[in-house]
Amino acid sequence: MMKKLIKPMLVISLAIFTMIGSLSAQERSTKKTTDEVTSKQEVKKSKKNAKPAEITFENVEYNYGTIQVGDNGDCEFTFKNTGKEPLVVSKVQGCCGVSVVDWTKDPVMPKKAGTVKLRYNTKRPVTINKTVKVFSNDPEKPEVHLLLKGKIEGEAAPVSRTDELKKSKEEKHQ
Repeated sequence: MMKKLIKPMLVISLAIFTMIGSLSAQERSTKKTTDEVTSKQEVKKSKKNAKPAEITFENVEYNYGTIQVGDNGDCEFTFKNTGKEPLVVSKVQGCCGVSVVDWTKDPVMPKKAGTVKLRYNTKRPVTINKTVKVFSNDPEKPEVHLLLKGKIEGEAAPVSRTDELKKSKEEKHQ
């Protein structure tokens, strides 16, 4: 009779040990997940408190006013890193009629300044209303738009020597 009870008791004991082991593994898994979430929240909180790189321009608009054809079309924008991490301007994208002359390519340390230098093509009379894009590692403002405005008056300057030759040939045939 004892032999008949031993087998079921062994099966029941094995089942109990398996359940205990499973619960213990589940608790460890839950604790690990909770610890990971807490750790991620702490990192997020510390990143939130630490102010990352922040680009702040003195002005985002340059107004040429009224200028004459052929006048100097250079302008310069100054920005400051008002964050706590180095600021990197990765790209400055000009547009039709606007060339990017230069920009501060080295990391700009906190509280330091950098520049973006642009040149507008002043060879023809036109109303200036252009946007240049500045891309940086500022998480709040990864793209800043700089505006160029003004008016160019006067007679259009020749585009090239070839155009001048064409114009003089046309005048001779008239």
